[in-house]
Amino acid sequence: MTVDSGVVLSELTPWTGYRTFAREEKSRPLLELVDMGIRPKIAEVLIERFQQVGGVQQLLSNDFIGEKFILLEKEGCLWTGVSREKLIRIFQAAPSTSEVRNNLVWFIHLLDHELTRGVDGPFKEGALWIVHQQDILEAVWRGVFSVPLNPRLLGSCRQIRDRWEEKLKVSIEMPKWASSEAEAC
Repeated sequence: MTVDSGVVLSELTPWTGYRTFAREEKSRPLLELVDMGIRPKIAEVLIERFQQVGGVQQLLSNDFIGEKFILLEKEGCLWTGVSREKLIRIFQAAPSTSEVRNNLVWFIHLLDHELTRGVDGPFKEGALWIVHQQDILEAVWRGVFSVPLNPRLLGSCRQIRDRWEEKLKVSIEMPKWASSEAEAC
């Protein structure tokens, strides 16, 4: 029998601080061991998602809350060591890979959603942490802006960038083509 890692993580609900089926103290070490074994597997799945059509868009659904937790986990296994290096390399491939580019657009929308929806917790905390990682932030936005965007998408991305610069005090450079598009309008 195989069980999806995301389903198991969803049952463990590490984002709540309460384990749904860990009522007895003696079961906690086992559950923590299972939890630690699952996280790297989900990190691998997430790395693949950035290369698949619609891979990140699916994470906006609550059906993938376990994966979303790992994606937004502050200093989690996805954002450290080899996994972080892999992700940044994938983000840097955006100019030649439309799937990566599109997933990066969905990623900034997901981050913005968590940052602006007003609910404090691990998802918002993780999104805030990610946005303040300069190497990640630069790689994501360079990937998003690696090719000219349609005016509507450019406007949406520009609004997110402006909001982050104002509220989060981060600096995101707009490409030259985006400036010339703004002047043309």
